[in-house]
Amino acid sequence: MTRERLKRELAYHASMSPFGELLKNGVISEQDYQAIEALMRRKYAPIFSAQIAPEPLDITENQR
Repeated sequence: MTRERLKRELAYHASMSPFGELLKNGVISEQDYQAIEALMRRKYAPIFSAQIAPEPLDITENQR
């Protein structure tokens, strides 16, 4: 993976993270989230997409 590809991959996941929280908290709908995700996929063209792990992993308990 090139450095540029890695930057795009990280930018995609960093961009989607807040929207995942908004979805989880009911601030946006699943339809809104999917529309945002489609835009971000077009912008960043991620290789490792949210399809691999649609729910973010909560590892906060493991970090204590």
